[in-house]
Amino acid sequence: MNRLQWDILGSWSQRYSLKIIQVYASTSVHPDEEVEAMYEDISRAIHTNKTYLNVVMGDFNAKIGKRRDDELRVWQFGYGQRNCRGQRLADFLEKEGLLLPASQEVDLDKP
Repeated sequence: MNRLQWDILGSWSQRYSLKIIQVYASTSVHPDEEVEAMYEDISRAIHTNKTYLNVVMGDFNAKIGKRRDDELRVWQFGYGQRNCRGQRLADFLEKEGLLLPASQEVDLDKP
């Protein structure tokens, strides 16, 4: 199953262009190898056809939790406890130089 789609949305000048990468990650019942393959695909999408801005968004099925002291790419507005998939996401952010400005757990059962 293809869990990644990306497109370059053109450019607003000769110098600036935007790439949006949409992700749907496997749940925790899937093997770690599948998750690693997804992150490799995201990295390949980021580095293929260089653009000025990259937006990586979607459902990573990860709880990033609160920022840890040594992290530069996870901003301070995290929520809850981090799980192992959240740690993998945080490591990926650091490696690729991406920012996670905020994360929030949403209770869809609440009106």
